[in-house]
Amino acid sequence: MMALPIIYINSWPGAGKYTVARELEKQMDGKVRVVRNHLHIDLAGAILPRTSADYLELRHQLRFALFNTLATSPDSFDHFYVFTDFQTANEEGISVASEYEAAAKKRGCAFIPVILTCQVAENERRLRSLERLGAVEGGNGMLVDTDVLKLFRERGDVYRFQCSEQLVLNVTEITPVQAAEKIMQHVRAVCGGRGEERRKGGGGGTGSVMRG
Repeated sequence: MMALPIIYINSWPGAGKYTVARELEKQMDGKVRVVRNHLHIDLAGAILPRTSADYLELRHQLRFALFNTLATSPDSFDHFYVFTDFQTANEEGISVASEYEAAAKKRGCAFIPVILTCQVAENERRLRSLERLGAVEGGNGMLVDTDVLKLFRERGDVYRFQCSEQLVLNVTEITPVQAAEKIMQHVRAVCGGRGEERRKGGGGGTGSVMRG
């Protein structure tokens, strides 16, 4: 069977990536598995301090293990995987983001980048939400410092891919439910287009998974 797509949500800390991803999970009838970036960030941080020269390499190796499983395990093929991340358009950010695109290629599935934009004031408000502050108190390593967020945003924009499958979505004034619905519509269009291409070529497609 053809593996279902990888959806890569990239945006600023606190913009709502994980909240939107969870809404996608609810809307896609149990066919989605959400992998937030803090799962491997916090795991790497439990092994090495972030100041270690080996910290970034450890994170790379953790991603490599995840991506290899997605490419080789048939038990993963019948689910969409939604990854959340924060990568800017610098050399390191481009390199890391490109790993997700390469993983989709190795998996043989569509790669659908979703870039969430958010106005600064609203981004700062969400960064300091009670839910986020509570998660940090519970041991999650999420950013809650608005001064650090400002520094990130001043240094440049989040990385955007150069592909027709990408969706850029402004979430400043819409709810997570509305954002998830718009992403769903986009994913249906991408999957439908790929399914049509494969039918013309005599192969199967993923379009039927998104109908309903």
